[in-house]
Amino acid sequence: MASSASRGMVYGAFHLQAAFRNASGYPLGTDTTPDTVTAPQTTHSYLIGGLVSFTAPTPTRDIATNIGGQKLIGSAVLGVTDFGTPAFTLSEYNEVLNAYIKGTTADITTNTEWTMSAANSSQTEFDRFVILVTGKFLDSVSLSEYHLTWVFHNAQVVEATPPGTSQSGGVNPNPVGYTMNLTSSARNGLTGRVFSGSAGMFVVDGTDTWTLVRSRWPIAITTFTADGVEVGYTLGYRPVYDDATGAATNSLTLNGVTDAVTSVSTTTGAVVYTPAGTTADIYVAAYQTRFVAI
Repeated sequence: MASSASRGMVYGAFHLQAAFRNASGYPLGTDTTPDTVTAPQTTHSYLIGGLVSFTAPTPTRDIATNIGGQKLIGSAVLGVTDFGTPAFTLSEYNEVLNAYIKGTTADITTNTEWTMSAANSSQTEFDRFVILVTGKFLDSVSLSEYHLTWVFHNAQVVEATPPGTSQSGGVNPNPVGYTMNLTSSARNGLTGRVFSGSAGMFVVDGTDTWTLVRSRWPIAITTFTADGVEVGYTLGYRPVYDDATGAATNSLTLNGVTDAVTSVSTTTGAVVYTPAGTTADIYVAAYQTRFVAI
């Protein structure tokens, strides 16, 4: 059924995903060198467990105020001077995420029975990510439940509250907190499409920092970089829908443009397309899933 704008209650903190972002704005999953890809390559957004809470960014806007003759005459809202700082809290310490955001490696080779994670205190370069945060939405008109995904298209992630410990019990006694530094993006990090000021969401200047997406099920991302030989790739999880149009329940793009494929399998996760295309073509699948392994 085609979607329409609605209203409803927002609740719950369910899923957090991260994908490295390349210089063109595409999500490159867990590829830590997203600008040097060896085709063919299939990579998926990294599903991070233990999401406790998420705080959306609150932008700061300048206000011009006209005061004369000892009285307020009027005021006008100007542009944004700060995008705000979104934050999320995890119930657990994630060694993979720590390595991703700090540009390090979880060392399991120096001592093969240990895992060593660096603070990387001299870090000056921070990778950029596409971040997905998923909550829920109860439609006030139909009383139907949906998932709501916050998509941050160009974010750097910083550990704000490092892991600590105490003798306290209870629920999540030692959570770990993170903040995001946002930059605008000309490309939608979820779908691979470019933003437009004259179509789609009609965003000013064709750039944006984040987008809110309502869908029946959570959304995950798979990105395939073609070699001009392969005619398909496999999603990271089983998709709920077999929509192959690229513009309904699943979003499918080729080099940022909606691309209908031959088929999408809900059992194997296989996406088949023809023809093979050109080396370095980028296919992005943003598909609804229950995160069932293939």
